[in-house]
Amino acid sequence: PITETEILMHAPAPFLFGTKQGRNTLSFCNSIQPIVNTLLEGKWHWLQEDHIKMLDLFKQDQCHVLWVCGVDYVRLHDQDATIVPLVAPIMDGTNSVGCTHNYADKPIYFSDVVVHKSSADTTPDFPSLRGHSWAFNEHVSHSGFNLPCHRLTQLRMGSGTDFFSSVVKSGSHYNSLHMVADKKVHAAACDSTILTYELSRDVHLRDNLHVIECLGPSPMPPFITKIGRDGRGPSESDTAALADVLTGLHQSPTGKAILAGLGIKRFVSVCDKDYNALRALLENAAPAMEMWKD
Repeated sequence: PITETEILMHAPAPFLFGTKQGRNTLSFCNSIQPIVNTLLEGKWHWLQEDHIKMLDLFKQDQCHVLWVCGVDYVRLHDQDATIVPLVAPIMDGTNSVGCTHNYADKPIYFSDVVVHKSSADTTPDFPSLRGHSWAFNEHVSHSGFNLPCHRLTQLRMGSGTDFFSSVVKSGSHYNSLHMVADKKVHAAACDSTILTYELSRDVHLRDNLHVIECLGPSPMPPFITKIGRDGRGPSESDTAALADVLTGLHQSPTGKAILAGLGIKRFVSVCDKDYNALRALLENAAPAMEMWKD
C-alpha cells in the first residue's frame, strides 16, 4: 500500500499566498490558514517570508496571490496588465486619538497625521506644522510619504525639506509613532489601519498621540494575482476560490473574529478602475516626491 509520505511526495505543490504589508497582516494570514486549508482542501498555503522579498517572489511566480499596497499594484499593473486586483478590505472605522474615520463602507483608508497630545492645540492641522520636525517611515510608503507630498502640493509648499525644520527617516510606521509619542519629532503620518492596530496594543501610544488631520482617502491595499499563467500556477478558478474564502470570512463567527483583530468589517471584490484615483494622486504629487527624495 502507498504510504502517507509517498502520497505527499506525489501531491501537487500547493499554491501560495502572502503579504507584503505591515506586521499587522502577518497574524491575519496565519489565522486564516486553517480556514483556507479546510475550505480549499489544502490547495493554498501561506508563504511566510520576509516582506521585503515578497514582491520579487510574486514577480517570479513563487507567490501566486499577494497582499500589496495600492502603489505597488498600480506600478505592477501598468507594466503588466495580466496583474489584477482580487479583493480588498473594508475597515470598521474605530480610532481613539482624535478622530473616527468615515470609511463609508468602501475599501478605502487614510493617512493620519499625528502629533503629541500636548501639541494638539498649537499645531491643530497640517499647515501649522511648518517649521516643525517630521518623521516618515520610508520613501516607498504611500501613507507615510506620498500622501504628505500630495498635501504639500495642495498647499503649494514645495517639498518636505522646504516645509519642515528637519526630516528623519524612521524605517517603519511603528518607529515614527513612537518618535512622536516620545517627543523626538513633532509629527508624522501613518496608515490609518496600522495606527488603529498599534493603538489597540500600545497604551503609551494611546496616551500620547493625537490625530490632527486625515489625508486621503486612498483605495485600500488589494490582494493581487496574475492571470493567464498557462498552467504554471493556480487556474483562475483556483484563485477565485481563494477570493471567495476572503470575501466570505465575515459570515462565520471565527472569520469575523479574525477580521475584527485587524479592524476589518469584510473583504470585497475590487477591479483596476478602483485605483485610478491613486494614479491621479501620484501624478499630481510627483514633483514634490522627487524634490523630497533629493
